[in-house]
Amino acid sequence: MKKLNLLLILLLLFINCLSTRHQPQIEKRRPFNPVEYKYVKMEGTATIKGQVVIPKRDGETKACSGCEITLNPATSYSEEFYIKTVQNGIPIEEPDLRVLKYIRKAITDDSGKFEFKNLAKGKYYLYSPIVYEIPNPNGWHTKTNAYVYKTVRIRDGEELDVILKK
Repeated sequence: MKKLNLLLILLLLFINCLSTRHQPQIEKRRPFNPVEYKYVKMEGTATIKGQVVIPKRDGETKACSGCEITLNPATSYSEEFYIKTVQNGIPIEEPDLRVLKYIRKAITDDSGKFEFKNLAKGKYYLYSPIVYEIPNPNGWHTKTNAYVYKTVRIRDGEELDVILKK
């Protein structure tokens, strides 16, 4: 009986170890500071337009239709997400809901194009999550999650054209 109980305990520990092994650790996010956003202007005369392209199996690229693009004003709060999650794939906690009013989103059309109008001058983080396939040594392809991204600066009245690609 003792051996059976010990075996069950070891089995449960092993299963628990396996189930937590593949779960990414979510890092804490710095506190939202409304003072940082006090100077973020909501409207302006600038435009950012562009296209999202993703890799295909054959090494070529294709337009990413229906991709969600995020335009986030650069602050230390948004920079943390941009560097950790977008650039390095490290998940962090969900954002403070107060930041959402400063973030703009767009969906790409059939040719992967997007546009943000009436922007204030400044520095922005522009990014989109994508899914694409990469070849394995065994000849198969694996779906991979990543971001395409770019840091942009724009002046009043400027129209900036951007290509986001992997």
